[in-house]
Amino acid sequence: MRWSWLGSPRRPSCPCTRRSAAPPPARCATGPRTAASARSRTRSSTRPCPRSAPGTCPASSDCCRGEGRAPPPRADRRRVPSPSGGAGRGAPLLFAVPDHGHNEPVPRIPIAVAALAAAVVVGAVPAQAAPAGDVGTRIINGSEAPSGAWPSATFLSFTFNGASYFACSGSLIAPRVVLTAAHCVVKNGELANAARSTARPGVISNADNSTRQVWSAAVPHPAYDEDSRTNDVALVTLPVAATAPAATIPLIAPWQDGAVGGGASAAIAGWGRTVNGGAISETLRQATVPLVSDADCAHIWGGNFAAESMVCADTSAGIDTCQGDSGGPLALTIADTRTLVGDTSWGAATCASGTPGVYGRISAFRGWILDGGTPANLLVRDYVAAQNAEAQNLALTSTGPDVTVTWGVTPANWTTTGFRVTVNGSAETVTGPEAAHTVTLPDGGPVSALVEPQVTLGTATAASITATPTPTRAPVVSATLPAQPEAGAELTATAASDDPWGGAIAYQWLLDGADIPGATAAAYRPTAAQAGRLLSLRIAAANAAGTGSATVRAGRVLQAPRVRAGRVPVRGRAVVGGRLTAAAPSATGYPRPRVTYRFARNGRVVQTGRAGVYRVRERDRGALITGTATWTNSAGTVVRKLTAVRIAR
Repeated sequence: MRWSWLGSPRRPSCPCTRRSAAPPPARCATGPRTAASARSRTRSSTRPCPRSAPGTCPASSDCCRGEGRAPPPRADRRRVPSPSGGAGRGAPLLFAVPDHGHNEPVPRIPIAVAALAAAVVVGAVPAQAAPAGDVGTRIINGSEAPSGAWPSATFLSFTFNGASYFACSGSLIAPRVVLTAAHCVVKNGELANAARSTARPGVISNADNSTRQVWSAAVPHPAYDEDSRTNDVALVTLPVAATAPAATIPLIAPWQDGAVGGGASAAIAGWGRTVNGGAISETLRQATVPLVSDADCAHIWGGNFAAESMVCADTSAGIDTCQGDSGGPLALTIADTRTLVGDTSWGAATCASGTPGVYGRISAFRGWILDGGTPANLLVRDYVAAQNAEAQNLALTSTGPDVTVTWGVTPANWTTTGFRVTVNGSAETVTGPEAAHTVTLPDGGPVSALVEPQVTLGTATAASITATPTPTRAPVVSATLPAQPEAGAELTATAASDDPWGGAIAYQWLLDGADIPGATAAAYRPTAAQAGRLLSLRIAAANAAGTGSATVRAGRVLQAPRVRAGRVPVRGRAVVGGRLTAAAPSATGYPRPRVTYRFARNGRVVQTGRAGVYRVRERDRGALITGTATWTNSAGTVVRKLTAVRIAR
């Protein structure tokens, strides 16, 4: 945390300093310096410590006796300009910055800063003036928030004893209620002094008094634990409803809870310093951080992290909330709406050190926020009860047989637990975190959908739509062919499209890559003249999103061997020692036919092979030599007989 005070203009007599040449007065109190005390603010003392040697501080027992408060942690003390402006005019405002040499959990509580308005004077800070308070660190490595970016962001200034002012951030969740961290309104069991504390909802500059109001009351969570920081949430009520530019931010609804998980991109905002120990900012800062899973956060923080009431964000990229951002928003964009999922709570003393920052988990506090029974809770409850959760902006899209129904919902009623979605008579309850539901309707045609929000408070209005779904992409088409094409044989393609709302499938046969005129049906009969040429099929289907097409290679057109009719003549000397040659004619076909011969003696096969020559042997005397010629390719076979020859005796 950041210790701070508005001090006396006297030169300090107890220079507990590390960097300042002219240190401010030390604020001391009795009591041990424990981790617990380091995580909580203490009120400032108005008495300086006794004098001591330069560069040293007396023991706490030697100063400020009887105060009953723990001493502040080690600090670098810096001088900032006085409210009156120029150097040397007016008394300086003094603030302390803790030593960041350790990494124990500390709350994101602000540091004391220079006056935000000239009305602030040292030693007498009127309740109606812009406070000199504890603005704390602004977002580390963030950017200045543009006007209107965070209409719910609220700058809170508060005091416990009237002598020191502190500041936190908060979020307007109802016109008269600001959600912040409990450690911003409770210190050592004492509530902040509401009558001397102010809120500025919807401002960018914390010096902007246009929306300033004095608090009516501050209500911490009844189970808030100052030591463990569990249930670190509180409600601050305002006397009148905030008006523009302020606007409320919806809390995360039950149906959206699944969106809060490791890797989700969250937005953070707050007022304070940009670097550890650096200058404070008068303007709201913002940044984006990824969430860390509960398991990973527990692995790092151990028992300090309670997943039931805390959520973590990654700081390894050097982006983090820091002291002074306490109570500020951690928000996700869900269903196109910025939604409050956490409030800045605590983290490592050195901000953006790579150790996850820890936030209160808003979903764990919904029940108390609505049903806590205090006037603050009732204000929130009445506000939400007046809200209508209205389903809106229904749309139907198709990626094929799957039809997706999407919708929006007015965000102010954040008690929505889910949606009852009825598509073509079939109902199902959707709990998110997406405002979408997908069903499979393979038959295509018009779709009727009804979306009914389910709420626990307030009212709900259903919405319906009947339409032919709008495809989000072109169809995907495919085709298969039963066999390689063959001349004279009909080839029929089987084609399909995955979009039931697409148009009819168009066919175009191609020969060697060129369209075959008139060949636009699913079936095609190649001709003999096309033998050996490459046959392909192109198919296409279109819908409102575009045209899907595919080309299927059928292969080269086959043709069975073709040989002129008649016997194959055999020539030669039909005597022992002579040769007989089969004069096989050439054959056509694709692939090129291969011819083989078979010779038989008196009906018994004696020779086969590609050779068409038969040598007459002694045993062939007087025998009848017959045979066949066979032409073969992948498309078929043709057989012709050889002319018979009688061998002389």
